[in-house]
Amino acid sequence: MDINVNNTGRNEHVSAIERFIQTMKEKVQAIANELPFKTYHHRLLVKMVYNIMFWINCFPHKDNIHDAISPRIILTGLRIYHNKHCKLPHMYKYLKNITKLS
Repeated sequence: MDINVNNTGRNEHVSAIERFIQTMKEKVQAIANELPFKTYHHRLLVKMVYNIMFWINCFPHKDNIHDAISPRIILTGLRIYHNKHCKLPHMYKYLKNITKLS
C-alpha cells in the first residue's frame, strides 16, 4: 500500500481538507433548512454532522483504497442494512425527542 504524506507548513492551507469542510457545512445547512426550528440545540448539530459522516462513509469513494468497499466496512467491518438504517420513522421519533429537550 502506497501512503502519500502531504506536509504543510504553519498557516498554509490544504485545499482538499478545506473543500471537504465546506462540503460538510453545505450538507449541514441543507439539513438545517429542512427543519422547522429557528435555533438548534448543540446535540442536534452534532447528530447532523454524525449522520452526514455516516452516509458519506457508507459508500465507496473513487479515490479510496478499494473501489468496491466502503470506508465503513474497511474500518469497522459493519455494513448498512435497509431495514435498520433507511427508515424515516426513526428520524421523526428522534426529532420529537429533540424538540422535548429544547
